Amino acid sequence: MAHVDWCVSGLYAERQAGGAVCGAAPGAVDAVRAVANHSRPHTGGGRAYCRGVPACDWPAGAAVAGVSGFVCRSFCAAAAIGTRRCLHVPSLSEATTTNASLFVGYGSVITLQHVNAPHCWLHSHSERYPSQPAGKLFSSRQQQVTGYPFQDPNNEWIIEDPTNTSSLRPDAVRLLQQGDTLRLRHRLTGKTLNSHNVAGPLTHTMQEVSCYGPDDQVAPQGEAGHIAKHDVWKVEMFGQKGPRVRVAWSRFRLVHVDSDCQLQTSGKTLPEWAFHQLEVVAGQNRDDPATVWTIDSQHNPRLLNATVPPEIQTPVAATEEEREPLWFMQKVWELHFAMFKANSQLVAGHSYASRPGQWPLAVSGLSFWQGQVDGQPAQLYLLGNPPMWWLALGCAGLYVLFEVFYLLRRQRQVYDVPLAEYDSFTHATRLLCSGWLLHYLPFFVMGRQLFLHHYEPALVFSYMLAAVQIEHVFVQCFGSPRAFRVVCAVVIAAAAASFAYFAPFTYALPLGTDQILARKWLSTWTFQHNFEPVLKRYQQQ
Repeated sequence: MAHVDWCVSGLYAERQAGGAVCGAAPGAVDAVRAVANHSRPHTGGGRAYCRGVPACDWPAGAAVAGVSGFVCRSFCAAAAIGTRRCLHVPSLSEATTTNASLFVGYGSVITLQHVNAPHCWLHSHSERYPSQPAGKLFSSRQQQVTGYPFQDPNNEWIIEDPTNTSSLRPDAVRLLQQGDTLRLRHRLTGKTLNSHNVAGPLTHTMQEVSCYGPDDQVAPQGEAGHIAKHDVWKVEMFGQKGPRVRVAWSRFRLVHVDSDCQLQTSGKTLPEWAFHQLEVVAGQNRDDPATVWTIDSQHNPRLLNATVPPEIQTPVAATEEEREPLWFMQKVWELHFAMFKANSQLVAGHSYASRPGQWPLAVSGLSFWQGQVDGQPAQLYLLGNPPMWWLALGCAGLYVLFEVFYLLRRQRQVYDVPLAEYDSFTHATRLLCSGWLLHYLPFFVMGRQLFLHHYEPALVFSYMLAAVQIEHVFVQCFGSPRAFRVVCAVVIAAAAASFAYFAPFTYALPLGTDQILARKWLSTWTFQHNFEPVLKRYQQQ
């Protein structure tokens, strides 16, 4: 979860800085950071391997201990739920119910997150639906309501009590519970979440969801042409015993009172008139997983200041709302199951996706961001270190030749290298080649979206395999440790030079058009070199 939190917050920060997020996938921003790490030289010397195993075991032990500690620390921090995650795993939250701010109350400013894929927040903006969204049926021409996959001020809604029957004192808060009705008012535009007997913009078998304001009634109430508002919703919770809605824990449906339809996403992407955001509609199928929502964040000063009535501040029984903390392995299972479920639903096409056969050759990159840095055009582009990737691929091919050559020669009782050296070489190369294949081949049978950064775990093994191959060729085959050291120095220098040459794409450093085109070694590298549209977009903002 910590990984996903960092991913989405990074994309959000880049977007807030004024850049255009060109490619976004789970793990995408981590890949940007990984360019610098994997672009540095990964070489091995004569001391790297001794009889097929590392010469020193303590670095590996320290690495395993460090990774294990990081994983444990991540799960310990799971209760501190962030507001920019794109994957909701409510069972990892161990917050108790004694703090009233964990509950949701009327008057709170909230963000409403879709639990299942596609992961998004309920969103609205001042633009209206076109008269004929799909060129057929007519719309209400009211304010658009969509699903947006990033945090944004337009995701904020205010919970209002449609009954206005609360008898609490002015500084108190009425908490939201199972079966309560509510009205959601968009904080920035002041209009309320509405649905009516109008076909959805793309999904005509479901109702349109819009935002209704005073200017949408057309004519005064009671007169001809008046369009009534239908903006009352009912909370229908499930999956917990307690009746109260909790932040980032409770899962529920919002049922439209007038039509008995549920607020949901359709999984379809709206056209350019809705900025390619996700369609939100109201449907009648209560079993549809797309109808499940959760409160992602809440702001209510009265709750934070604990000015709720004493009867509400009193903790409820543990059997009613508190849950037993999960064991470590239960957390591992919950998180991996949620990630597997989310990844299995990423089957839609993506303009920056690539296939596994392209990765070792570095024939395609991944554009993350285009914008301005200090008034100059810049971009983030995941490419890696092409010379090192090609060297690793060549050494993998060399390993196959060595393996076949030695097997054929040894069948004829010809031993080109001593048995101990042969065992050391084959143990190391077979182990590393197996690691490379195990991290690489499964992607060929995956149907989900795939990107260049998915190759990076396998890339680590290919780098180590290349180091063993280079050592074997110059030390065992040619018997020249000095030549081996020279080759290592050349490889390190080439890796450093290539890293520095492509560093502007890693760190979003400004480059001129000629400098960008000079770095375009392959026609398949889609660097942005015409920044006129980007600069024009900035001028419009």
